[in-house]
Amino acid sequence: MDGVLTAFDDHCPHQQSPLSAGSVSRAEDGSARLLCAFHGWRFDPAGQCDLMPEEDRGHGGGHHHHHRWHGKRAGHHRQGDRGPHALGTSLRAAHGVVERYGLIWLAADEPRAPLPEFPEWEDGAAGRAAGQGVTVRASAGQVIDGFLGRAAGAEAGAVTADEWRVTGTFVRADRAGLVIKTAGPHASAHVRLELAAATIGMLVSCQPEDWGTTRVYQLIAHSGLASGTAAMAEFARDEARALAADLAAAEGLAAAAGPLGPGREVPGGQPAGPRASQLSVAWRRLMAKAAGLPPG
Repeated sequence: MDGVLTAFDDHCPHQQSPLSAGSVSRAEDGSARLLCAFHGWRFDPAGQCDLMPEEDRGHGGGHHHHHRWHGKRAGHHRQGDRGPHALGTSLRAAHGVVERYGLIWLAADEPRAPLPEFPEWEDGAAGRAAGQGVTVRASAGQVIDGFLGRAAGAEAGAVTADEWRVTGTFVRADRAGLVIKTAGPHASAHVRLELAAATIGMLVSCQPEDWGTTRVYQLIAHSGLASGTAAMAEFARDEARALAADLAAAEGLAAAAGPLGPGREVPGGQPAGPRASQLSVAWRRLMAKAAGLPPG
């Protein structure tokens, strides 16, 4: 509101109405407010309710008056025949909302890891391309696991891990450069392709929508290649096809949970296809640790 990114849980504390159906209005001093579409409760950017229209049941139906509440509780209000209920006056705000790489990032709870790094996108001289978001019937863990498991040339390479990310460095199959893949517990994976005359970076980021459904975004940035060249167009098409194949394979898995074990099986005993890559195994172990699971 007023140019500041703000996010709250999608329900009004009055009767749990979806605030996403509401609108941004203005207070008497002109500052922005979030207005519930169903009963008119109004909230400031900090989530505090400062206007509460209520039906005046003591003066017959159809009459309404406004209350302004300050403090932690909104008093008592009768909701139908359910009796009086004490209502809180504040909304639960997200721990962090930020715009980066052309996407909006939201942490509903305290973040366990920083946002993924995408230095190629932040390079002022880089060309940029953002693909359309795609919805896939798979979990974010399945999408990232499949992306990391995609062959990056020879399996031989260096895989390292720290507290919150794993990194794999591989030689391209055509010996034309290096492929560096990085992923952590933020439902995103970054790839850096280092060629003799160009550097290409790609970020695949997942937005979990519900259990087993994910919105996937693909961003590409490059330096050393002129935008619109045949080489860049061919690369973008190849990556789009490869990502589509990854997503199709993820949709074919029966279990929605991410494969956190280092072996060939996903939870439920369903085969996960070829044995996971060295980088994939390291990422699964990192995610298992983040989830508090015993080492496997």
